[in-house]
Amino acid sequence: MTTRSKLLQHTLLAIALAAVISGCQSNKAPEAEGTPPKASTPAETPGQATPPGQAAQPGGTGTTQPGTGQAQPAQPAQPAAPVKLTPITYQDVDKQSLTEIAKLVNLKTIYLPQQGAMDDKIDQMGTTGDGHLVVTYYKMQVTLSTKALEPEGDKGTPVQLKNGKATWHTANGQPTLYLKQGDTNIALSSAKGLTQADLQAIAETIAPLK
Repeated sequence: MTTRSKLLQHTLLAIALAAVISGCQSNKAPEAEGTPPKASTPAETPGQATPPGQAAQPGGTGTTQPGTGQAQPAQPAQPAAPVKLTPITYQDVDKQSLTEIAKLVNLKTIYLPQQGAMDDKIDQMGTTGDGHLVVTYYKMQVTLSTKALEPEGDKGTPVQLKNGKATWHTANGQPTLYLKQGDTNIALSSAKGLTQADLQAIAETIAPLK
């Protein structure tokens, strides 16, 4: 074989090999350009609770946790319970002092509550310049007099007690209950938390001191 023939044979082999390589590359599918890879996201768990202190999103399954600062609805005010009445004990020394003071103001009969708030008893007693007998208990005050005690020019609020009629007035800034037993005018008030209902219940136990 001549040198020219060998050179021609090598040229033909090179052309054939290039054709085979070009055909293999043309069969490969081109990749899409400009499409970013899909970002991986954590799997969602249905019913996952909202973290504490974070408000639940609308339509979510989380519930608001305590301590988020959300205002609670105000509770309705409860009415005060009526006072439980218990017997008032008058010692002999109290009775003797009251009798002597009553003579000074021409008071024939001493009318006092027989029941009052628990553990209530006489603290002080004396007379006023107007000629009234004043008995101060720990939780209330009782004024007795043969003279009128109700404020003049004020109709007040009448109430019906078991032992007669009475009238509410405001005296010295305190609701005061006025009533009359026999020939004795009586005023009953409290600056120690007794309500008007309490004082009315106490007033119904007023009776002559024995």
